[in-house]
Amino acid sequence: MIKVEHPVYGDGYRGLVTQGIGASSGSVNVSWEMANRRKRSVGLDLKTDEGREILLRMVEQADVFLTNSLPASGGGYVAR
Repeated sequence: MIKVEHPVYGDGYRGLVTQGIGASSGSVNVSWEMANRRKRSVGLDLKTDEGREILLRMVEQADVFLTNSLPASGGGYVAR
């Protein structure tokens, strides 16, 4: 599994320490580490042509593609 994150800011969940688990003594966000166990990540700026091109090349080779981004129309997704 490859998680695509913003190249500068990463996943906002990385800084979230409000779930009661918090950071370990080594400043590791234990909650984030559990949720992202065994995932690789790549930083892509999907607002650039180059970032979108790289993502599309990755998707061509993927078995499954999941996203939490809503379409621009704001219509959401319909389960079928």
